[in-house]
Parts: sequence; structure tokens; C-alpha cells
Amino acid sequence: MKLVFLDIDGVLNNTNYTIYIFEILGRDKAYEIIKEDLDIFDPISLELLCKLIDKFKNDIRVILSSTWRLNQKGIDKVKEKIFGVLGYEIPFDITKRHKDMIRGYEIEEYLSNNNLLGEDYIIIDDDTYDIIGNKYKGNMNFGEHMVECNHDIGFQGKEYLKAYEILKGE
Repeated sequence: MKLVFLDIDGVLNNTNYTIYIFEILGRDKAYEIIKEDLDIFDPISLELLCKLIDKFKNDIRVILSSTWRLNQKGIDKVKEKIFGVLGYEIPFDITKRHKDMIRGYEIEEYLSNNNLLGEDYIIIDDDTYDIIGNKYKGNMNFGEHMVECNHDIGFQGKEYLKAYEILKGE
């Protein structure tokens, strides 16, 4: 089983694409889209994520580790976007909130509680301070599983290639 721990802000939506949408559509129309869709997903980032998922479609699970997992509307929107591009559904789950709200512990607990410690996985995120930084003092070294995005551009070609190599076992 291949696992993708997925953040949203700074990964599927990013600063540059959001600014672009505001410039093209204007403030009022852009805010209307955000109100309806919760946010503006970069189609390139979304397409690349779905391309990655499709490479392992019979053996992959996406686990939402983003704050978007904290409300059902956010969870539903992420699933709708991903499944809409894929054209099919895949196993999808969320991490549980840790008492310290440190995502490294949340990911560690998810892997441990679901007997997935030996599986191939990646963590796609733009904020790593509580996963591989000094806030996380857990038992796992997530560095070799980390696919760090720049929040200005999100999940792009370089991140796609790194994610694919990690999941493929290279």
C-alpha cells in the first residue's frame, strides 16, 4: 500500500495562483468562488497530484493531514476535487488530531494505529516545522518521506518527481 499524507494550503492552492485568479477575475468574483469552493485549487497542482495517484491507483490511499480535515465540508471538497479529476474513487482517510496539535505525532499515530509502519508513504506539505522540525520529538524520521512544497507555487513538477521516486522505492 502506498500512502499519501496530504496538506492542502500551500500544496493544492498556492499564493501565485490565487493572486493570478484575483487579477484575472477581480476581487468580487474571486471571493465568490472561494465562498462556494472554499478555496481556489491550482489546476496544475491538482492534475499532478492526480497523475501521481493514478500511477498507483490499485494500491494507494490518500490521508488528509491538513487542517481541512477538521470539518466535513473541507473533507468533502478535497475528495470532490481529487475524485473529479481522477474519474474514480480511491481509499481516503484523515489523521486524527493529536492533543499537542503536532502533525508529526498525528502521522506517526496514524501509521501505528493502522498497522502501516512498513508501508511506502510520502508527506506532501509546505509547513514542515511540526513534522521534521524541532516541534516533533517522536520516534520516526520523516525526512526521507517528506515532499516539501513552496507555498508560493505549491505541488509542481519537481515535487511530483520526488513523490513518485519515493513511492516507487527509489
